[in-house]
Amino acid sequence: MIDTEHNQRLVKAYELIDFIGTAADLESLVLLFGRAYGYIESLHDAKVLPNEAFANMEQQARANFEKINTQLGVNARRPELVAPTWKATR
Repeated sequence: MIDTEHNQRLVKAYELIDFIGTAADLESLVLLFGRAYGYIESLHDAKVLPNEAFANMEQQARANFEKINTQLGVNARRPELVAPTWKATR
């Protein structure tokens, strides 16, 4: 059961990372990034994702965010992300 739950979270995280690339406005962009990051971080916290896989998924989400943010012309030089990096202290 746990494997099924983690697999569903992993699939949802990748779907949301892909959906970030289709955002049409800043609000949906931030919402999609936040949801994707939440799934990614929950998998990392559950020790399902090794650090390398976590860093890769986080990088994909951030790259999609920056690309769409630039296309939208909002804060194009330094996009502000809504979630801290996993290296940040809390």
